[in-house]
Amino acid sequence: MNFIQKIYQELKSALYCIDNPEVAREQWVEKQLSLLGDGQLLLDAGCGPQPYKKFYKHLKCKTQDFGAYDGKGNGSGMQNGEDWHYTKLDYTSDIWDIPEKDGTFDAILCTEVIEHIPYPNETLAEFSRLLKSGGKVILTAPYACLPHMQPYFFYSGFSEDYFKYMCEKNGMDILRLDKNGNAFTHVFQEYKRSYEHVDGLIGKALYLTIFVFAAPYLKFKAVTCKKETDLHFGFMLVAQKK
Repeated sequence: MNFIQKIYQELKSALYCIDNPEVAREQWVEKQLSLLGDGQLLLDAGCGPQPYKKFYKHLKCKTQDFGAYDGKGNGSGMQNGEDWHYTKLDYTSDIWDIPEKDGTFDAILCTEVIEHIPYPNETLAEFSRLLKSGGKVILTAPYACLPHMQPYFFYSGFSEDYFKYMCEKNGMDILRLDKNGNAFTHVFQEYKRSYEHVDGLIGKALYLTIFVFAAPYLKFKAVTCKKETDLHFGFMLVAQKK
């Protein structure tokens, strides 16, 4: 690793820990799961390696995934790495067609999944079918993202209007629809990613010079910005079946 690359990596690491969207999402999910009553039956839908299992030990849980992603991908987008693995699945199925009877679950957890399935509308309808009356969906999804986990990447994001329309259509009331991050956190993330596409020593040196001054400002604004912005990482939804 050359000197410029080393400086860039150290600066990126130091700044990324501030207002990290992945950390913010994890904390939000932990909070919502903690509000579910002990012993309730949860479906972890599209569970993958069950990253949030540590937060629902007070619940009964069943897991679902289609079980076909190998972590390597065959596209040009970002991937999760070859250490991807599935836990033991209760349902190996399409997420929009889960072999379980109506009104089975008290809650459904679905995090960063619906952009990876071709039928998100049908999936939300399936969640409503599977929930008991008063049951909750805890869901996160991107608002604007780059391709990843290919070839299972179908949508770059979902809007506020999408969730409002689909929840109403499927008999669910929105209790929370929170934004993860803001325009400044989003711009910071995409700017640091663009380093990989800069060619030549002079180009990288110029990029780093701009980064040294721009990145701290962007992160400062990300933390201190009090107004909601149209651009952000994604939505974090809690909806309740009527």
